[in-house]
Amino acid sequence: MGGGPGQGPFGPGPGGPRMRLSLTPAEALGRTRVLPRLLVLGAGASAAGLLVLAFLAARGLSERQRRLALEAERQRLDAVALAGAGLAHRIRNPLGAIKGTAQLLASATTGPERERASRIVEASERIERLVSRLLAFARPPEAQPERLDLSALASGIVPAYAPVRLVSPAPVEAEADREHVTSVLEELLANARAFDPEGELLVDLRREGDLAVVEVCDRGPGLSVDAEKAFDPYVTTRADGTGLGLPIVRSLARAGNGDVLLRPREGGGCVAALFLPSAGKG
Repeated sequence: MGGGPGQGPFGPGPGGPRMRLSLTPAEALGRTRVLPRLLVLGAGASAAGLLVLAFLAARGLSERQRRLALEAERQRLDAVALAGAGLAHRIRNPLGAIKGTAQLLASATTGPERERASRIVEASERIERLVSRLLAFARPPEAQPERLDLSALASGIVPAYAPVRLVSPAPVEAEADREHVTSVLEELLANARAFDPEGELLVDLRREGDLAVVEVCDRGPGLSVDAEKAFDPYVTTRADGTGLGLPIVRSLARAGNGDVLLRPREGGGCVAALFLPSAGKG
């Protein structure tokens, strides 16, 4: 679609009127100011974008480092558990022979000989319990989750560790293995009572989002080792401790997609918190 003879695309050709584009000085000045503003805005947007990207990259790196650290810790504990389980199996047979012989001697003798044989039987039974705990840490039984009312479950456990104050504003339901949770609560309460022999323990149950939480609180001397280090096998500050209670507790909790954490209690003492997947609506 061209123009007629002698016309250009914007109007008549030579000799005729032409389209002229012109700007006043004020308009020209205004347009010259727009470009620097656009450049500044563009630079600001680019800088903001780079900051966001840097933040996301740092966050991703931190998360990756956390996952690697957790995996390294898991592998270390797996190696410890495997070595312990192998040792436990090798101990069981000779231990059974020692215990059996001592039982025969205790039943066939009297006086000091019988007393010595009885002490051997008692020592063998302590080693058996230790071996069983070691195997429980190495290979915790597979969780069989069911819907549990943690308030009702705790109510049946706490009287053995009295005095205990149980705080539960409403039923707190979790999806968890009943035997695992019972074992965990018994161990946490026994641990708290060992460090706080006379005081009143506090057991606090509640919902936190998608989690059911049980906290066992004492007024003992508090944490004397790093909170995470306390879950390492054979780490204990108790004269009669084996260093396997807390590792087993965490192993059982994690088998059911939960966890156990320690922290200092405000005002003195320690808080052991069990986290489990909640059941039902909050």
